[in-house]
Amino acid sequence: MARRRRTLVLGALGAAFVVAVMVWHPWARSAVPPRGSAEPTPAETDGPVHVPAITWPYGTPDDGPWADDQWVLALRRYDLLASAAEYHHNYSDPRLATFAPQSAIRGSAQKRAAELRRALDPDDPAHRPVEYFPGPRPQIILDVAPDDLGATIRVCVPETWGAASAEDVHDPPRTGITARWSMYRADSEIWPSSFGREIPPGGGTTPCDLSRVRFGYFDPAPPYGEAVDPGTVIGPDGTPVSPVSSGTGSA
Repeated sequence: MARRRRTLVLGALGAAFVVAVMVWHPWARSAVPPRGSAEPTPAETDGPVHVPAITWPYGTPDDGPWADDQWVLALRRYDLLASAAEYHHNYSDPRLATFAPQSAIRGSAQKRAAELRRALDPDDPAHRPVEYFPGPRPQIILDVAPDDLGATIRVCVPETWGAASAEDVHDPPRTGITARWSMYRADSEIWPSSFGREIPPGGGTTPCDLSRVRFGYFDPAPPYGEAVDPGTVIGPDGTPVSPVSSGTGSA
């Protein structure tokens, strides 16, 4: 009888411990799946601008309850194609045009050409090495809020991700910042219209847990440190673009 009572007590304590762990452990309450095993994705060579192969140290992104969400799928695809355009300095892939208007893509190409021009001119007051995304932007989906015009996607991202040399490349930090993508539908296409940091009352940024983000690196790596002729940047119409006079950024 005493042994049975002891078994029941230990069982109750064990159950209480499990409940406590589930309440405390962030995985139990988070929609973000835990990291997986290393996984590669092959290069995409079916378009005019090839998407490089990617090595994912912890598996490909898993968006949990939003894995099949139309807005999230569009955002992931747009970000991949935009990163490939930056990688190649070529914005002519028609698949990118399904996620952004021609004017926005051309503006991104012109800004990229301006970055390349400044990198070649040490006398330029804004001279700096050219930065590349080492891979698609690491981001954890925090929430998707559809509305009458589209949707707002809250994400956790690194504060910075660009690198100017192989030595600058590092894994994302464990703490990121919260940002928002504004999405809307144009005819039958979904366009990410804007990206910006979430600013809490009083200013600053909203920190978020980035410790389980599944990030990837392009293989081969971008051409860090190589001199690139600004005139070789290709716009959405397939012809070279002229650099804008100021500004930075990419699609």
